[in-house]
Amino acid sequence: MISLHSRLTAFLIGVVIICVILLFVRKKKLDPMYSFIWILIGIFFISIAFFPNIISFVSALLGIKFSPIGVLVIAILGLGTIIIHLSTIITNHQRKIKEFEKKITLLENDSKNNKLNN
Repeated sequence: MISLHSRLTAFLIGVVIICVILLFVRKKKLDPMYSFIWILIGIFFISIAFFPNIISFVSALLGIKFSPIGVLVIAILGLGTIIIHLSTIITNHQRKIKEFEKKITLLENDSKNNKLNN
């Protein structure tokens, strides 16, 4: 069972995460699409504060007998998910950058050819 101090800490972490993310979205420092997963993480922390048996349940599902290790496994899975998501976004942006570079090169070549012809 999780101590009252740990539950209060989880609740405060969840509230802080949600408040910071909403502030970033409001100031347009974070796109709402990317804030969704962080808000889910904040909700997860808050739910742990109110329903501490979630950790034991998830640990049992994963076959882990020591609940604190279950917390670490859940955290690692969550961070892995975020890293994979960000990697796909970076890959898409790199592809778009390469396409733009090609288009700019073609436009520059056309511009030079037009200047030479005039």
